[in-house]
Amino acid sequence: MAKQLKTITAGRLVTACLYTVPRYSLRDSQWQRAEKRKISTAGRAAINNRTSAQTFEGLVFCNFGHGDLYVTLTYREDRLPSVRREVLRDFRRFRRRLLEGGWPTPIRYIYVPEHEHGDKRWHIHCILSGSGQSLSLMRYDISQAWEMGAVQIEPLSGSVEEIMELSRYLTKERPEVGDRGFIPSKGLRRPEIDSRRVSDGTLLDAPASCYVLDSSEWRNSFGEYKLLKYLLPA
Repeated sequence: MAKQLKTITAGRLVTACLYTVPRYSLRDSQWQRAEKRKISTAGRAAINNRTSAQTFEGLVFCNFGHGDLYVTLTYREDRLPSVRREVLRDFRRFRRRLLEGGWPTPIRYIYVPEHEHGDKRWHIHCILSGSGQSLSLMRYDISQAWEMGAVQIEPLSGSVEEIMELSRYLTKERPEVGDRGFIPSKGLRRPEIDSRRVSDGTLLDAPASCYVLDSSEWRNSFGEYKLLKYLLPA
């Protein structure tokens, strides 16, 4: 039997899965066919069952890091929107005013409209590309561009722990049917996906000097799968 190796590379973050591709025979019993199918099904599910947090995480690892910003935009009572489309409109206006104020292009962002937790007030979380200026100047520019209320700004360190925690936190609310939970800017780099058939003797291990974040595996009499998540050296 052969194996399938699928690798998703998002910046320094790599998720790889190696699983046995079953070879069926007319002589297989119903139990044998079911056991063979379990391996490939489990392997595909392990790599393809990408949650919203994992998708968000991949975009951040590909496009943001040290020097970029985590921004929260809130509303004054007199400017508080009543529906989501008004929040999207307000962010477009904020982006336009940032560019008019001299923020460098192309501007990169992923923003998340929220209102389900806490006091149920609309607000916006955003991962935003930095301008290359000092933090105090970036605070000033963002505050000038956002006319609706208060602004909170934190510089990103780019650490894996920070990115993974932000990804979990910013995808905590489930969007309404038909809405996107988070909205990325156009042109963001996407994770690279490579899927290929390899020999049955192929093993999956993290390259030397890589930091393993997660590892799981499972096997039966007819094959095996292994999932590995690791961080490439900086």
